[in-house]
Amino acid sequence: FIVNRHETGTNYDLHGLAVRAGLPTAAIHFTFATAGSPIKLNEWSHLAMTYDGITARIYVDGQEATYSDIGWPLAADDTALTIGAGWNTETVKEFIAGVIDDVALWNKALSADQVAKLAAR
Repeated sequence: FIVNRHETGTNYDLHGLAVRAGLPTAAIHFTFATAGSPIKLNEWSHLAMTYDGITARIYVDGQEATYSDIGWPLAADDTALTIGAGWNTETVKEFIAGVIDDVALWNKALSADQVAKLAAR
């Protein structure tokens, strides 16, 4: 996972942005939205995920790559957030094989225009 929040001790509360088999993937409560095209190896890619409580969207280099209507609210709590790794019940593992730079989190879903502007920086 690039960014992951997984409630320790459960297999139910998983949210995050990952690259699985080269494909950018959003996860909300184990419901996944996966882009149809892989990111390029050995090149920087700007990846973004937004979730407004209904729709998860993935953006690659400022362009929407996929979306999924999930409709599952996220709870605000003190669950740990990992960057560059995933959780498996009790253990941090599944470390990303790559470099992560310029991670940012917002308390709202950004618009497509806002994501495009961030990707263009």
